[in-house]
Amino acid sequence: MISFKNTLDFYLENESVITFGKFDGLHRGHELLMDNLKEKKALCGYQTVVFTFDIPPKKELTGEISKQITTNTEKEQIFEEAGVDCLIECPFIPKVMTLEPEEFIKWLVEKLNVKAVVVGDDFCFGHNRSGNHKTLKQFEKKYGYETIVVKKVKDNGRDISSTYIREEIAL
Repeated sequence: MISFKNTLDFYLENESVITFGKFDGLHRGHELLMDNLKEKKALCGYQTVVFTFDIPPKKELTGEISKQITTNTEKEQIFEEAGVDCLIECPFIPKVMTLEPEEFIKWLVEKLNVKAVVVGDDFCFGHNRSGNHKTLKQFEKKYGYETIVVKKVKDNGRDISSTYIREEIAL
C-alpha cells in the first residue's frame, strides 16, 4: 500500500476510486464503503484510495476532543489488510480547511486521477462543510468522475457511526 502522510505532495498516475472519512473504529458502514471501492476496482481496474485527515477536523475547528477508537497507525494497518492501494493522511491545515467544495474536488481529481467517488449519504466536505453528495453529483460531468452514494447502515433503528460505537463501548 502506498501511504502519503503529512504532505500535500501526493499524486497518482493510475485512475482511482476514492472514499473519504475519519474512519474511526472502522465499523459496518465503513466496510460498506470499502466494499464499493473493491467493486469499482474489480469492474474498472481503478486504484483504491482512502482519504482521511491526520487529525479529526472537529478538534482543529472547535477544540472538541473525543476519544479515538483507533489510532492512525491502527487504521493504516487495517486499510493495508483490507487491500486498499493508497492511503492519504492529509494534514488538516488552513490551505486545505478553506478549500471550497469545487476547489477540493478539482484538487483531488487532478492529483489522484479520480474516476469514481464513494461516500456516505451524510458526507460533508469543503470549507464549513458546505459540500455534500449532491455537490459531488453536480460536478461529475465537469471533472469526469462518477459518484456512488451509500446509505447509512443502521442497528436497532440507529445510524451506525463512530459516536454510536464509542457509546456502546462505554456501556
